Amino acid sequence: MKVKHKAVSKLTDTEIVDQIVNTGNIEPIEILYSRYAERVYKAAIAIVKDRDAAQDITHDIFLRVYSYLHTYNNKSKFSTWLFCITRNYCIDYIRKNKNRKLISMGFEEGIYNDVMSVVLEDESKADPEKKLKQLEAVFSSVRKEEVDILIMKYKDGLSIKQIKDKLDISESATKMRIKRAKEKVREIYLENITSPRIAQ
Repeated sequence: MKVKHKAVSKLTDTEIVDQIVNTGNIEPIEILYSRYAERVYKAAIAIVKDRDAAQDITHDIFLRVYSYLHTYNNKSKFSTWLFCITRNYCIDYIRKNKNRKLISMGFEEGIYNDVMSVVLEDESKADPEKKLKQLEAVFSSVRKEEVDILIMKYKDGLSIKQIKDKLDISESATKMRIKRAKEKVREIYLENITSPRIAQ
């Protein structure tokens, strides 16, 4: 391919890809980044609905693009291939972070210490990443209304009175719902403690 006499910035996408793959020189990927980063960023925002996350995703996608450039076969436009990677990466990001968005460190520590640590004596010593993965796995099997009331209590720090007013139910009903939600978390945890779904 006779591209070495051309200014790099004037190369086509395919020529840049070929140059990177054939020479191992990563510098020309900056040209692809300048051409497509803004569009990838906007596509990421449209899918994940989070500007900060979209910025991180954009950088991650171009790192992934570099790693997989050798698989680009020129059967479709580079931009089509790039946005296919973008879409798949964003969907995977949403799947992995669906439950993480519900769990702040304060919520994690509160519910873990009050609910999970009573299950096994050594669970309170689990590292934060292990705790988070366990909670994600458990909450994926808990009904939304049960998760919501635990969020109100442990993440938002609402009192029983505030929760009952928000749900428009009695105080005793509020306490019962919290109790049942906590019991459900314990039950699911115990049922799956040896399952691959729960991080060990």
